Amino acid sequence: MSGARAVAVLALAFMAAVPSRSAEPPVCDRIVAVGDLHGGYEAFDRILHETRIVDEFNRWADPRACLIQLGDVVDRGGKPRKILDLLMTLEQQAPGRVQMLLGNHEIMDLVGDLRYKEKEEFEEFAVDETGEEREKGYLEFLKSEDPSGVGEADRKAFDERFPPGWFAFRREFHPKGWYGAWLLGRPTMALVGGTLFVHGGVTEALARVGIDALNRSVIAEVRDYLRLRDQLTEYRWLRPLMSFSEGFDAVRTRLREMAASGEPPRSADEAETVAGFLQITDGKAFRPDGPFWNRELATLDDTQLAATLPKALYTLGASRVVAAHNPEVDGRIRSRLDGLVYLIDTGAGPAYHGTVSALELQWHGRVRGIYPGWSAVLSDPPMSDADTERFLMEGRIVESKEIGTGGTRPRRVVLDVGGRTLPAAFKTALLFQTRLTNLERSGLTLHFSESYRHEQAAYLLDRWLGIGMVPPTVVRTIEGETGALIDWVADAIDEKERRDRGLVPPDPRVLVRQRDAMHVFDALIHNTDRNLGNQLVTIHDWKLHLIDHSRCFGLELDLPEEFLLGPAGLTRPLLAKIEALREKPLLELLHGVASRAQVKAILARRSRILAKIADDRKKYGDAAIFDEGAPPLDR
Repeated sequence: MSGARAVAVLALAFMAAVPSRSAEPPVCDRIVAVGDLHGGYEAFDRILHETRIVDEFNRWADPRACLIQLGDVVDRGGKPRKILDLLMTLEQQAPGRVQMLLGNHEIMDLVGDLRYKEKEEFEEFAVDETGEEREKGYLEFLKSEDPSGVGEADRKAFDERFPPGWFAFRREFHPKGWYGAWLLGRPTMALVGGTLFVHGGVTEALARVGIDALNRSVIAEVRDYLRLRDQLTEYRWLRPLMSFSEGFDAVRTRLREMAASGEPPRSADEAETVAGFLQITDGKAFRPDGPFWNRELATLDDTQLAATLPKALYTLGASRVVAAHNPEVDGRIRSRLDGLVYLIDTGAGPAYHGTVSALELQWHGRVRGIYPGWSAVLSDPPMSDADTERFLMEGRIVESKEIGTGGTRPRRVVLDVGGRTLPAAFKTALLFQTRLTNLERSGLTLHFSESYRHEQAAYLLDRWLGIGMVPPTVVRTIEGETGALIDWVADAIDEKERRDRGLVPPDPRVLVRQRDAMHVFDALIHNTDRNLGNQLVTIHDWKLHLIDHSRCFGLELDLPEEFLLGPAGLTRPLLAKIEALREKPLLELLHGVASRAQVKAILARRSRILAKIADDRKKYGDAAIFDEGAPPLDR
């Protein structure tokens, strides 16, 4: 081993031994997850190019992507060393964006359980194996393996059991070796962008341990096993060339013999070492229900899985889980429980004759299965407000058409990002907005303005108040025109159509409560243009959506009649938010979309709203105002 590589090995060993300081995780615009490879270097190379993660020279090519490989790179033949080398190189080229998780076969290689090794895997290391270490191994074989006494036959048996490269492989996968040190720095579980990644599975018991604690525990168990094995070898309970299973058999056999003969352990330390060695397989790294060997995500029926998995994911702060370990017989990525689970082992290794695949999780929610030469959309789940805003700002316009007439000049546009589309309304109205105008007519003061910016102001204030009824809105310039781009409310009907059709939710209080909040909100933003046409309802969840706010945010202080009629209705959290409104944070929130005069008018109306609510509470009582038994708004 060269001096430079020796230093690198020591550095890897040190980094694996000392927990790294937590760093700010990278922002992943898309996550590419790859399952079991089992030596399939050519397959891995192909899917990296198919996903455009690397360029033609296998260099990292996407500065906003993240790559997660879910373990089981090694065993069952092929060229696992080339895969590991490539992953290590990509990790250096894209720090923080490349992760390889441990699989059960990496754990096996680390502890010397080589039952699934093929000779070709050792051949990758033959060039690194010295004659000295091979001869030393042969002499140990002669001492420990009850040889035939015929030199040529012994050598043949030795070469058969320990093919060329075997000893170099074991050296490199030792905790102080090049690959062993690196693997001991790999996690068992990773939570990236709300998605949990694990090789095998997750249970409620594992979730209670926590990701960081579990990752540390697994590495500690591997190190404990190797330490205990070394101690038992010194105590002559084990021999250096014994396999993983032979070691446990030898210890159990020796214990039975000692019990039969009444022979006591030679020391308390020896007895403690034996006990610890036999208990090690009860650890999380080796148990059938641990994170590496568990197959429940693939084998439990939907009812059983739905009864336990959501609790485990909630405990870990995850919204879904991606796992491998269990080859899918049709070579396709499988989704379960409406995208709660994605199973991505499609038999990429040469021993399985399956296909290589990658799961792509895009920032805007689209989930794709990617295969050589083709891909398939697996899910387009709803986007968060933040992701919808980003989609509205960055989406490519693929369709645009007028949807009405009048001063607001609305258009319906369709945006595209990565193959996912999003419809939106685009409004460019900017009337009487050079300044707010006061006109005195017969003692009546008229303040009038209409602006696309008010659409975003309504959205921002709605979200700050926690109401959640105004669709996500941004200000964007499209083809030279600047306007409000508003998320289109899909599958909705307006309030007039709902009433005409006689559609009523199972619990009428759902809409009543939302309309109460609407009246408070309209009073705050001085919306005098609320009508049945700009109240939209999605029947599948009975949610009320509020649109058309370009004429709001006038300077008048009078409250709308709809709010003044009868007792006010709202939730205590909404009341607390209204009470907390202050000029400086409100100016910061509405910067660029509302003036200081408009903010002052909001606060003045706020005072009148609070005064009415206080009067109503005295007159009607809190039960009439807060309706705390009603269903929640956010269903």
